Amino acid sequence: MKFALRTSTLALSLAFGLVACGGSGNSGGSSTPTVTSSSGTLVDDIVIGATVFCDSDNNGVFDELTEAATATGDDGRFTFSPACEAPIVSVPGTGYDRTTLKSLKVAFRAATRSAIVSPFTTMQLGSGLSADDFKAVMAKLGLGSSDARNYHPTEAQTAVAAAAVAKLLNDIALAIDAAGGDPKPAYEAAAAKIAALIAASPSSAPLDDDVSLGDIIGQSLGAALDTVPNLSPKAKTNLQRIALAGIKTVVKSIKSKGYLRDTDDDFRSDKTGNVIGNTNLDDDDESDAAEQECGRRDNIAQYVYSADNQVTLQSGATETSVTMAQFQATGGVTMPTGLTLGTLDSIGLPMRTTPLGLSKRGSQVPLAIEVTEVAPGHRKLQVIIDQVNIATDPAAPGQVVATVPVGAKMHFYARTESGVSIETGRNPIVNASANNISSGGVINVDIGLIRTRLLAGLGSGASATFDKMLAAKGSFDVTLVIGELDVRAAPVGSTVASPLPVKRISVTNAQNKGKGSSKPSVTGASVSGRLNF
Repeated sequence: MKFALRTSTLALSLAFGLVACGGSGNSGGSSTPTVTSSSGTLVDDIVIGATVFCDSDNNGVFDELTEAATATGDDGRFTFSPACEAPIVSVPGTGYDRTTLKSLKVAFRAATRSAIVSPFTTMQLGSGLSADDFKAVMAKLGLGSSDARNYHPTEAQTAVAAAAVAKLLNDIALAIDAAGGDPKPAYEAAAAKIAALIAASPSSAPLDDDVSLGDIIGQSLGAALDTVPNLSPKAKTNLQRIALAGIKTVVKSIKSKGYLRDTDDDFRSDKTGNVIGNTNLDDDDESDAAEQECGRRDNIAQYVYSADNQVTLQSGATETSVTMAQFQATGGVTMPTGLTLGTLDSIGLPMRTTPLGLSKRGSQVPLAIEVTEVAPGHRKLQVIIDQVNIATDPAAPGQVVATVPVGAKMHFYARTESGVSIETGRNPIVNASANNISSGGVINVDIGLIRTRLLAGLGSGASATFDKMLAAKGSFDVTLVIGELDVRAAPVGSTVASPLPVKRISVTNAQNKGKGSSKPSVTGASVSGRLNF
């Protein structure tokens, strides 16, 4: 898709609350409190912006017409009003995990009146054990004799052990997804199997024993694979041994850490899923190599990164490279005389990927750019593309290729100096043909192309207003955000690179202001800087 500004974006609890309000008097003058709301927290790490619903018919499926739903806030907290008197379930694909920045592809469930909804409440319900009986399972997992309904896995002293179990389950779902299966039933089957195995284990700490850990992971993978009907027996066998090697390695790595903050690289890593996605599971030789790769503990962290921390600014045949530090400095970058926002073809970030940072099929991620005038007119430009496929370039190992597929939706908002706005509102523009938005490993979001699509969707009457805004001169703050992907600064030597800052861009929806509609938004790794025209 094309923008008027070509932009690189890959380059680029909490206790359960019952609020009593009011009541009706009786002849003795006392009152009976009425429960008006109930609250809780959704946790893998904290899950932000996710939809949770009150599963009144207890079937695990959200019925928008009959079942109440709400969203989690920046602290993972949610509130039902009136109170939910049924099991609580999260909706897959909504919100994002605070550490991984990815949406959950699975559903977490918790019993009625749970203060926490987590992998452990999901495991409890799947096990069929009572809350009291499940405390023994929690203790064997290294989580203390806790009630899963009140156990906050990232705040407890046992947080590292909790992260290991959560990662175990997440990577089983990731492995099934990489092989073309449905991660949701796979996760549920694995969670129930783990609970049963832990409950039956004679050991007080089965995950601390290497043989027992391997057996638990292997049997849980087997239960998950039983939900996938379209794999050959050989493919299932090979997937199980590859995933076992990868999951066992990362779980042991997490458990060796002293503090939760030290587990972030392990918890973010998609290495096991990417290896499986790169492997022909019906080929034993490929699978042997994949199993060995997943068993390596020295390269668990795999990611996409900014090559040499450079930013490229291009207008016509003239390209200028600046360091990310120069771009991000208070004074920003001063552009050559005569250029305007509209004549700048692209802002690019040369991107690279570690060998296993992406699978062959790549990752489909949302992309966003926001350009805001510093003063005095406060012009603003916001664009979100909800689907961009980022993959490894087969012709150039380490480089990335970015395409906007057919059907991708573009959300747009622009405000001129006089306050006139142009927007897609509730009707995003749908991409009609696939577009390559990368060149030589530099990801570009081309605003010229987006302008064409935008004006085709909004009508030619918007052209003059839009072009006037792009002809403006002055200082503009630019932010690029990519969601759902582990994007980092350039690594130094063998050091694992630091993640880029996390920011959120929400496209303004003035048409629907005050009508309760949510704004399209992208949260993820960001690059921000200033351009002076």
